[in-house]
Amino acid sequence: MRNVSLDNPLNVQVIEEKGPPDSRPELPVEKLYIYRIVAGQRIDMPGFVWNRDEDFALRLS
Repeated sequence: MRNVSLDNPLNVQVIEEKGPPDSRPELPVEKLYIYRIVAGQRIDMPGFVWNRDEDFALRLS
C-alpha cells in the first residue's frame, strides 16, 4: 500500500467561488476534494478551484 501513495500522491482541490480560501480562514469552503492522482495534475481547472499539497490534506485529518 505504501507504494501506491508514493506513486500516486494525494491531490487536494478547494472549490470556493467567493474568493481564495486563505482570504477567509474562519469560514468553511464550499467543496473539498481529496483524491489520488493517477494521470497527473489537471491544467484545465476553472479560476475558483485551488490545488493544495498533500500536507494540507493531512492537517485536515
